[in-house]
Amino acid sequence: MYEYKICELKWETGETAKVIRVLNNELLSIFLNSDIQGDGKEYLSAIDSILNEDIEQKEFTGNVCTIKITKKSTIIFDNFSGEESIVDTINLKK
Repeated sequence: MYEYKICELKWETGETAKVIRVLNNELLSIFLNSDIQGDGKEYLSAIDSILNEDIEQKEFTGNVCTIKITKKSTIIFDNFSGEESIVDTINLKK
């Protein structure tokens, strides 16, 4: 499992937003904060389908990242910088 913390950002206007900071994996943080909208059910459903072997893989392209989910691992690719990170799919779901 990945260590993370929830941080609160505060703007000069007084508005706040919560963000997830994954320790030791900045690209995973970027993906979770920029491309997961709402409750993330679409991503979780895809992970479940893959882990249950209903489908072999699924790819999503979001605002910043493209991810390719397979049973063993998930590749996160930053569409702007070209940086790539590989994370364990089961741990990503947690």
